[in-house]
Amino acid sequence: MPYIKSMENIEGGIQLELEVGEAEMKNRVPDRILTLLEEKIEAAQYGAKAEHWNLLWQREPMEHPFKEDPTQAMMKEGWLKRGSSRGQWIHGPQSTKIFRTFKKIVLEELLEPLGYREMIFPKLVTWEVWMKSGHAKGVYSEIYYVCPPQTRDPDYWEEVADYYKVTHEAPTKLIKEKIAEPIGGMCYAQCPPFWMYVARETLPNEEIPVKVFDRSGTSHRYESGGIHGIERVDEFHRVELVWIGTKEEVTKCAEELHDRYMHIFNDILDIGGEKQELLSGSWHRKGCSDLPKKTLSGPPITRPACLTVGRMESGSSSRM
Repeated sequence: MPYIKSMENIEGGIQLELEVGEAEMKNRVPDRILTLLEEKIEAAQYGAKAEHWNLLWQREPMEHPFKEDPTQAMMKEGWLKRGSSRGQWIHGPQSTKIFRTFKKIVLEELLEPLGYREMIFPKLVTWEVWMKSGHAKGVYSEIYYVCPPQTRDPDYWEEVADYYKVTHEAPTKLIKEKIAEPIGGMCYAQCPPFWMYVARETLPNEEIPVKVFDRSGTSHRYESGGIHGIERVDEFHRVELVWIGTKEEVTKCAEELHDRYMHIFNDILDIGGEKQELLSGSWHRKGCSDLPKKTLSGPPITRPACLTVGRMESGSSSRM
């Protein structure tokens, strides 16, 4: 740990010798060291990290008509192929249409009825953002880092280009010597960059709750476990939701989302009856346009007027 010169276990505690100056004292470095030690001790006593969740609702078990591994089935039909990077896929027209259909369902059955408005969040995230969001405390093993060139001077990079022209191999070790320190990384969670949009701003009461979403690009995580198929990947395609308001308002937003999720899962994605016939039909390489069309249905809902995104200060977020 930084600033610790020595550490000794004594009866009833730990004795530390720190190497800190006046600047570190003013910046409360010793306090943070003690807090970090307490967290490490608590984590060691608690054991390995585990999932924690509350079950809100569960439907009766259903028989799935499709028994195969969907990834292998789609690869066999030529719907998708592995990308050049770890945990990355190239989606063909057929699987892309499925992707777009799911996004259309989310847009028409959840985002638009609940008054969410679209924004575009940056996908290169700097340390400043991750320090404010809290991710800088411990996501280092999962980040795809971004290091800019030390200079754009062509002469500085000439030997790199020459090496490739002669060997047809990328000189990664040489490149490593010529790039700067990481300024951040690829998007890990889509919502943190949004907070720079509202930093040091105040949102008038009449403009809340604010509800926005982003679907403009991919998220990237170096997954700790074994990647597998299209369900465990390093490159994610997501729709990210963010909502801001008072405690009561954000709680209401969460409840509204829960209701719309249930509508999507039960009324639209239900695999019984006609849907079962559709899913168990012949899916061939001509694409999803050959599948039987079904009108998406659901309970009527009053669509609120468009919400103006104004000046904002604090909020809550979720993703799908």
